[in-house]
Formats: sequence, C-alpha cells, structure tokens
Amino acid sequence: MSTLGPTVAQISKMPVDQAQAALSDRTVMSFDAGATYCVTYFKYPTCTTEPGHGTQIEYFAATGENFLWYPGNTRPVFGVWKLQRDGKDTRYLICFRYQSNSYNPLTRQRGGSWDCRPFGPYVAGLTEVRNGDIFRLSGGELPFPLERSATTFDELLAKINTKAPPKSH
Repeated sequence: MSTLGPTVAQISKMPVDQAQAALSDRTVMSFDAGATYCVTYFKYPTCTTEPGHGTQIEYFAATGENFLWYPGNTRPVFGVWKLQRDGKDTRYLICFRYQSNSYNPLTRQRGGSWDCRPFGPYVAGLTEVRNGDIFRLSGGELPFPLERSATTFDELLAKINTKAPPKSH
C-alpha cells in the first residue's frame, strides 16, 4: 500500500495544519467486509452478520472538502473533513461532515453532522493511498457505480480506460 508518508505517530506530533497536509490532495481506498458476531445463550450459539460498506474511495482536497465514491451511488457524496485533537490532546481524530441530504444505509444516519473517529485506526483501515484526485471525484461525476467487492486502484483505472471512447484522428 502507498502510505501517507509520515507515520501516524509522526503525524500526531505535528501541528494541525501540517497534519492535515499529510492527507490533503490524496485519494484513499478502504474496504469494509462486515463482521459476524456469535454468542452462546443457554448452550445454543447465535450469530449475527452485519454487512459492511465494501469498497469506498475518497478524495481529500486541500481546501478541507472531501468527495466520497460509495458503492452503488451515481454521484460522489460531498463533505468536509478536518483533523482535531482528542480531549487528551495526544492524538488526532479525523472528522467528516457529509451533505445534509446524504444517507448512510448501514448506520441509517443522515448527513449534516460531524462524525469523528480516531485517526490511527482510520489510517490502518486504508488499503490504498495515491496522490491527487485520480478519479476526478471533485468534478462531481463518477466514472461508474462502484461495486462493494474488494478491488484496487489499478483495476478501477483499467476499467475506466476500457470505457473511454476511441480518440478521433
């Protein structure tokens, strides 16, 4: 996996503007397969499977805007992002606020409010990182609806290139 450059521990020691620069103008990919939880009640195991988001791709603009390519969507989900210190001032939280008309089908939450999580585990969940807006998400268009299945940037870029119309001579 390409990384952010500095480690999370190094980023944690930076002032917020420098820490945000480590993620700015980057496209990241994560994959959430979901999870199965099992418990035993009175000698009988009971399992619950929670679906995952699948593959998600996000572009972090240096302006503090972010553009999420979510499985099945026909347009990127627009939002804003920031890093902020947690209450102990020892680590960063990454915070997202997506457009108010957005909807997360797994959490059943609408956008419009800040959602913060620890930065270290967020970075650990990334499967790929590349410089720039490689899918041009900030333009407001998606190349095609993203599938939930695991993939790579190279596979998606190849799929885009095969859909490109032939160049006229």
